[in-house]
Amino acid sequence: MNRKALLLAILGFVLCVSLSVMGSVNAIPSNQRVLVQIKNASPTSGGRIEVVKRFIQAVEAKDISTINQLVTENIVLEQPFSRLRPGGIRVEGKQAANTFFNRIFSQYSQILFVNVIFRQSKFDNAVILEGQGDFRMASNQNPYRNQYIGVLEVVDGRIALIREYFNPLIEPDLSSLDNSNPNQ
Repeated sequence: MNRKALLLAILGFVLCVSLSVMGSVNAIPSNQRVLVQIKNASPTSGGRIEVVKRFIQAVEAKDISTINQLVTENIVLEQPFSRLRPGGIRVEGKQAANTFFNRIFSQYSQILFVNVIFRQSKFDNAVILEGQGDFRMASNQNPYRNQYIGVLEVVDGRIALIREYFNPLIEPDLSSLDNSNPNQ
């Protein structure tokens, strides 16, 4: 096993253990295709989870207008393990996020998240989601399935940060994309 794969395995293990030992966990489904775990739900945490749930539904529907309503002007979106750029992807601001999402929407003909569990952090504004992606490549309709962990920070009812973790070893071939544009 090479050093990078070992590091990813350790990070995944630590993240899974950290999530499993969190105290009270609230989970609310994004739609009918998800697993549901609800423990000690509170009205304040449900609001943040509801915002993230609506965001996921907007991504699945490729609804950039709704996404724009749900995110802040200075949204930060990160994919630390993306192989598209050394060090991953980071976009800042609503316009750059729109460019990012429009690229994703054109790249995939189907975007579905299944078996999604939402967890509300008791210590900050974070909502943590775990689930699987069931996507189809627009170019050839081949399936693309990956595991996702997302950390989304919700401030005043809008998403200010999206940090998306996935297994980069099963990332689809994106060599046809223009890698010179850092906002892709």
